[in-house]
Formats: sequence, C-alpha cells, structure tokens
Amino acid sequence: MRLAESKARKTRKGPEQSTQDRAALILARYDAGEEIEGIAKHFQITHQAAYKSLLRHCPEEWKTSQAAKALTQYETAKAKLEEIWRQDRTERDQVALACAREQVRTAQWELERVLSKIYAQKQDVTVNIVTDLANRLHSARERLVGSGSTESSQSQAKLLKEKDCP
Repeated sequence: MRLAESKARKTRKGPEQSTQDRAALILARYDAGEEIEGIAKHFQITHQAAYKSLLRHCPEEWKTSQAAKALTQYETAKAKLEEIWRQDRTERDQVALACAREQVRTAQWELERVLSKIYAQKQDVTVNIVTDLANRLHSARERLVGSGSTESSQSQAKLLKEKDCP
C-alpha cells in the first residue's frame, strides 16, 4: 500500500490530481479488503466523501470492485451453506443453516443489483399498438351521419364528407 501512496504523491499536479490519486488509493485499499469507513478515517474524510470521490473519479473501476466483492461474498456464502448441508443430519445446526441460506440470498440480491446483466431476472416487455386510423375515422363519420337529427350534427357530417376521409 505504501508503494501506491508514494507513486500517487509523486504524480500530483494540483488539487484535482490529488483527489484522483486519493480515489485510486481508496479503491486500491477497498480491493485489498478494507472497509470504506476505515479507509475514510485514514484519509480523515467522511465515508460519504470517499464514495463521492470513487463515483466522480473512477466510476467504472468502482463498479467492477463492487461486483468482485459481491461475487466473493456469494461464493463464500455458498461454500458455507454446502459445508453445513454436508454435515450429518443429527449434527446439523438449524440456526446456522438458516443463517447461511440468508447470506446466500443476500449475496444473490446484491449480485442482481451490481451485475444485473448477468444475475438479474430478465423482464421482456413487448407492447404492440395496432390502430387503423382510417377505420376509426370512417366509423366516427358513420356515427355522426346516423345520429343526424340536429342541424349541427348534420353540418358536421357534411364537413366530414367534404374532406378526403375514406
């Protein structure tokens, strides 16, 4: 970690560069397994500022790191569940089994959010709107002509007939 920090200090070229360097360092430490809250304390910033820096300066790398962490949590939870499931039925701790199942479900939920292209449920929506405007205009004209007891509806029907309506 010290090597990355020293490289970042050498390449600074003003305040904007230093925030980019800090975002890269935050990301490197996150990838190494540290929690954002602990990293933020090290840089003497709030954890919200750390997230803001990541989103502003390296959003794609941050998304990739989140996805990698989610996959790791999912695989770990699955392995724990399988380990409990392989135990003899009489020795199996039902509370531990329920906790392991919930950890798998939570990891699956997170994967659906951070890697939605792969893990989210597919929802295909097809909307077909087929209207025949000519038929609708023709039926409207017929309704007007058919109910033509008043003078105004007769004049409206006459106007419709004069137009180039099919």
